[in-house]
Amino acid sequence: MKIKDVRTHILSAKLSTPFAYSRAWYDTRTAMIVEIETDNGLIGWGECYGPAVMTEAVVRGIKPWLVGANPLKSDLLWEDIYSRLRDHGQKGLVVEGLSGVDIALWDIRGKYFSCPSYQLLGGAMRDDVQAYATGL
Repeated sequence: MKIKDVRTHILSAKLSTPFAYSRAWYDTRTAMIVEIETDNGLIGWGECYGPAVMTEAVVRGIKPWLVGANPLKSDLLWEDIYSRLRDHGQKGLVVEGLSGVDIALWDIRGKYFSCPSYQLLGGAMRDDVQAYATGL
């Protein structure tokens, strides 16, 4: 199995009531979603943390290193990409973009092995999670 394509999707929704936190006001919520397609038809989805337009640029930049690779080797892919970009930022946008790719690869792995990703990561640590959203 090989990665056939990597696509990005920016989601944006205007807020009816703007909100602020310690650094800025926001009137729009955005998210950047990564879609990774394999040559056998599996598709993995992941969400990047950080500013959507900028994390999209990161993912588009690393796409050539992903296409043709084995998606089940997500740890090796993460290390390879992180190492290539280490001198350009060991945190921030590079890692935020890479996070969405990593999540999509784990989604593919879970689908390939027919089990939820959380089981591949060692199993559930709790039965429920309290929801939280800034500005709602």
